Amino acid sequence: MTETTKTDRAAPLIGGDWTDPLEDGVRSRVRDFIETILEEELEARAGARPL
Repeated sequence: MTETTKTDRAAPLIGGDWTDPLEDGVRSRVRDFIETILEEELEARAGARPL
């Protein structure tokens, strides 16, 4: 016997307090990368002569 379960949500595991560890890791690495670039740009700009 086959039983079909219907849900209003497209992905029942997404939302609420559920998190994806892979996505969290990627977000963290991207955030660190962007922060590093911004810090280097600010340091380069601070040491540069005025325009």
